[in-house]
Amino acid sequence: ADLFDVEVAGADALFFVNVHYFIDDPGRLARWAYAALRPGGRLCFGGGSVASLERHPFADERFCRHSVDRLFEALARAGFEAVTATLAQHEVRTFDDGTELEVDLVVFQATRPA
Repeated sequence: ADLFDVEVAGADALFFVNVHYFIDDPGRLARWAYAALRPGGRLCFGGGSVASLERHPFADERFCRHSVDRLFEALARAGFEAVTATLAQHEVRTFDDGTELEVDLVVFQATRPA
């Protein structure tokens, strides 16, 4: 099922991770989230930065690479307030095969006005 086929209304909060990689239009995602939340509801989502995705061997052409600025702007245009984007994690991970990969996590938070 497509995310946008899911009807949600009046939610206190929405939380998702790595969803924005698979949405061509971040504005559409922001508008959907805004409509799903009750007034005063909170949105929190996160994922790797564009730079982090560029380093991942699995992040092929199916992954949309939206900059922090583009996502921030989409949230603001949808009507969200108190929009923040925070670099919550930045580290080098070592996998079982010895491969090292630099990764990060950017967390976005926003509030639908009351």
